[in-house]
Amino acid sequence: MKIKKSIIPVGKTTYTVIQFNYVPYKYKDISTIRNQFIEVLRRQEGILNYIDCLIEEINSTKDIVEARNAVYQYLPKFKEQFKVIEDKSSETIDISCEGKSIVYLSKKESRLENDNLSINILKSINRFYILSAKEKEFEFNINGKVYKSSDVKDELISSEVNNLLYYLAYNAYCKGNSAEALDILSLSLKDKYLSKQVLNSFTPKERESCKKLLLKSVHNRKIELEPKVWTKARLVEGIIEKGEVLESGPCFMDLLEVFEKNEDMFIPISSEKYKRIGKKVVDNYNVFKPNSEEQVVTSFRNLVFSKDKMNISVRYEIQGTVTINPRQAKEVGFDTNIFNAKVFREQTIIKDGDRNIEKFKVLVSEDTLKFLKNLKTKGLFSISKNKNYKLDNHTLIQINICKLPVLSRNYVLESDNLGYVLETYYEQRVAECKQKVIRYFIKSVAQKTQCRFVAKYSKEQIKLLKEYGIDLSGVYSGIDNKVVEESSNEYECRFFEFGLKYFSILPKVDNLLKKMQSTNKKLNKPETIMKEYIEYLRENKIDTSFEKLEKLLEEQKAIIRKNTRILAEIKLAKVLTGVWWEELKLDANDRYIYEKEDKALVIKMFKKNVNKQV
Repeated sequence: MKIKKSIIPVGKTTYTVIQFNYVPYKYKDISTIRNQFIEVLRRQEGILNYIDCLIEEINSTKDIVEARNAVYQYLPKFKEQFKVIEDKSSETIDISCEGKSIVYLSKKESRLENDNLSINILKSINRFYILSAKEKEFEFNINGKVYKSSDVKDELISSEVNNLLYYLAYNAYCKGNSAEALDILSLSLKDKYLSKQVLNSFTPKERESCKKLLLKSVHNRKIELEPKVWTKARLVEGIIEKGEVLESGPCFMDLLEVFEKNEDMFIPISSEKYKRIGKKVVDNYNVFKPNSEEQVVTSFRNLVFSKDKMNISVRYEIQGTVTINPRQAKEVGFDTNIFNAKVFREQTIIKDGDRNIEKFKVLVSEDTLKFLKNLKTKGLFSISKNKNYKLDNHTLIQINICKLPVLSRNYVLESDNLGYVLETYYEQRVAECKQKVIRYFIKSVAQKTQCRFVAKYSKEQIKLLKEYGIDLSGVYSGIDNKVVEESSNEYECRFFEFGLKYFSILPKVDNLLKKMQSTNKKLNKPETIMKEYIEYLRENKIDTSFEKLEKLLEEQKAIIRKNTRILAEIKLAKVLTGVWWEELKLDANDRYIYEKEDKALVIKMFKKNVNKQV
């Protein structure tokens, strides 16, 4: 048994490593072990009986499927008998070294123990490593014999070192220490491809995929980079060169931002393929009929970022008609009994921080198509052909979002600045204050000038429309909605809410105007912001101008939309990485508080059971 020793940098820590390959005594002479197996087989009469029965059964079957099933039927019996052979042929090795880590590697197995390792081995290749983080020499024991590290003179070869490093990276990642795994891969091994995989794996599915990839690298097995393209798991993209900065690369959130910016069109997934996340609601008296000649598409500007959950959805509209009883329609003065209507639906792309949809179709602009091609991500998209979906200067494609991580490291780094989070959310709430004031004045001006909200229907007509599930804006909400109880069960969902002290509820503008008339009443922070904005609108005579009010409304909507996206990305980054802000303090109500100057950010996190599709 040849023992070797080397000083090896493992990530940011340097280790003294002892390595040896232990070959069981029975394996030293291959003819001896072969004869031993034959002898054991002869003693196991059960195996011979199983073989005779299996051959007889296969010969009696005419169908290949039946023959295959016969083999499957006897497999457990063979496993039981060969376990007996293994127990009789294996050899035990005991290694002990106090305060040190001991690693076992074979072609298919791996283990790490501290202080002691005892294992039955049957294979001819059994590599063992003893790791010491201290530079002092030490003693170790192999099957009762004591060795000294100071007596070891031979050094490990590069392949032996790499085998250990890839295993240590895999082991660290499995234990949830992504940073240590990344240090080993990027600093010690300089494996560019695997480093990038660890760098950008955050969701449960991404982590599981990355774990499998790292396991393959331990034994340097082949991985499928794309359909029918296989390569060894190590150094797929070469090494990280000296001075090279490891970029996090593109992610799905980047892609969503491009889709939204270029107003690309999302094509809803069919109900048969879509994974619904809530309970199914059925209208037992559904009178809404979709326009069959229209294909449903929606702009990515209709993205919906959940305020308290890790969900991102796309909202879309379905146009159609509602037919009401002609006699009833005539009684209230309608000259038709068929009315244009619409329903709104949502499809969730990201659910609880992970993908809910893997593939979907998009009508992309020329700029988006160019962006996708420049990413050079294999298998990310393919051109689709469908005559029903056409739009000038747009191309129909199918996106496979599994080819991109949900988040990149860039989003994680941006989320670390808690002062930035506070200012972003404060700007959000100020914009919501202003939006509430603007909407109040728009409605007020409309009622005075009668240029909007003109009474289109009589009270009797409105009542009839509501009976048929139609509101004044033409939205059909159903007549006899019932939840299908069997359509879902429950799962634990993470909730993450931002808040500001004294901003939990925004005041009604009517109440604020009355309060402003009294000089004695003190205003809170949102009331003060809204009061100052009301005064600004009045001083500049904007409060009576539709055009100016609508322009201001769009500006505030843009701020709210931008900040909603940013805050959603920050939540995803924090929940998926598990890295928390150190500056936060926990108050008596189990809320996290961050104070800066006259502002106080409040963060609430909790888990709750919500409905899930079966």
